[in-house]
Amino acid sequence: MNNSIIHSFLQSASLFVMLIVAFTGKAQIYTTLLKQKLPIKEDALGDHATKFILADNKLLLLSRVESKKYNSNYIASYLSYDIVTGKKSKARFIADSAIFEYVDIDNTVHNNSKEVIFIKVNEFERIHSNIYSSALYIFTKIDAQTYKQIDIIKDFQQYEGKIHQLDENRVLFYKNYDYHPLDDSMPTITSIYNFSQRKFDTITHETFNGIYLTNLVNNLFAATNTKIYKAYPVEKLIRISDNRLNLIDTFVVPVQADYSEEYSTIDSLKKAVKFKKDFIKKAKEIDYSIERIESMFMLNQDILCVVLKPKYSKNFTHRRLLYYDAANYKLLSDEYKDYTNSNSIDVVIPNLTYNNPFVIFNEATNSLLYISKNQYVKGNKIKGSNRYSMYVLKFNHKYLEAQKLNIGANSNTKIASTQIFNLRGDTIDINKLFLKKSIVLIQNQRICQPCVAKAYTFINTQYPRYSKYVVLEYNENLVQLLSHEKRIKKAINPKEIYYYKTDDTILKKQHLGIMPNIITTPSPFILYSDSMHNMNYISVDTLFDK
Repeated sequence: MNNSIIHSFLQSASLFVMLIVAFTGKAQIYTTLLKQKLPIKEDALGDHATKFILADNKLLLLSRVESKKYNSNYIASYLSYDIVTGKKSKARFIADSAIFEYVDIDNTVHNNSKEVIFIKVNEFERIHSNIYSSALYIFTKIDAQTYKQIDIIKDFQQYEGKIHQLDENRVLFYKNYDYHPLDDSMPTITSIYNFSQRKFDTITHETFNGIYLTNLVNNLFAATNTKIYKAYPVEKLIRISDNRLNLIDTFVVPVQADYSEEYSTIDSLKKAVKFKKDFIKKAKEIDYSIERIESMFMLNQDILCVVLKPKYSKNFTHRRLLYYDAANYKLLSDEYKDYTNSNSIDVVIPNLTYNNPFVIFNEATNSLLYISKNQYVKGNKIKGSNRYSMYVLKFNHKYLEAQKLNIGANSNTKIASTQIFNLRGDTIDINKLFLKKSIVLIQNQRICQPCVAKAYTFINTQYPRYSKYVVLEYNENLVQLLSHEKRIKKAINPKEIYYYKTDDTILKKQHLGIMPNIITTPSPFILYSDSMHNMNYISVDTLFDK
């Protein structure tokens, strides 16, 4: 496949990707509940001049139109589509002033609500002010197709960001962006506004470590009516709050390594480089070698998907998707996607890594709304058109069941014959380690550091009489390897420590039975052979729960 064509395609403002299902004969990731063509087409500059709002189980298409005088009010009408039936209709808005020429049409932030609709207006343009300002106009439903203004939040630029209605009276705003210091001194604010009482219930400020990452592609927020999820890439954390912003839980995301040095370098650049454009360019060069949390989405009421940007991944060709149980935050599946191997088949898979495609979870229908251009890759050509369609998708739980590695289950398969070696130069087939009652700890670059100590404790307490081995990913830093070996020997006293190299093609393809891939599966994880010579697998999330 022509890589230049694929890369060009993946960089387009929005797309949908048609993928061959990774496991033949197993469940598809999404079921398409509805597909609806939209009367929107990109112009030559890649602009479609339309704001997508999900409200009242409808997709509203907002654009800048003339405010028509109606008695003492101003009205405008917009197309809407029912996301259950696909029925097209018109929604009429009644405002107290002429605002519809100045509605914000930026789609990089989500706007998700129920029977109350929130429209952001550029007040800088509307009232010709000297500095940027915005206002949020709040409309409530008065009949099936009509919404009337009930409130306005002035100086909304202090809070503007993602909009998520929590209940019939409250809406949440999540603002997190690396503004210019002269524009904004509080870049990260989470607030809850009570529009029935016309006041803020809660406003919380925080210092976001690595705020410069918000200059890159990111979506570090997800929410349901009861829970709010916020991601922190530098700390590798997801923090969960209730719908009143009380912290209720935190979990660690298994990013492959420690990048504190790289983040520190980017932080130093931010202080040293004068112009933001130059800083972003230099920061991207360092970010290329970092694996980090990039975005986060609710796929349905039960599944939270955390998207990681892998290290050394240019553009959006590869991503790592972590699927979590939204109730207990247990990692259900860890999937590595290669978007260059795309094709035109009947499986629509939203590319969750972009800001421009509109991807949002609708809790009322427990479905995912995805808006994308009608384009796909077939062979080495880009097919389709620049016209947009709306897809309503249902995430398929059976897909996760097909992907899931069965913890502790038995397998009569063995790992493909591969030579591993120790630092003395001795080599051995990896299968020789799995003798009667032996246990092997695997550590690769995709490591959960807090889990390592738990793995040592688990091995020492649960398998004290087993023959212990450790298999590590090799690097050229001998001093570092010797130091690491010293720590391991002190912790669990293994019979031997072996290494593998990541250029081993056999290991890269290894997916036998329930066995994980030694190179790509998050670590540390454990493989052990019981008294019946059956090989068993204990995953990193199981160790973390210990």
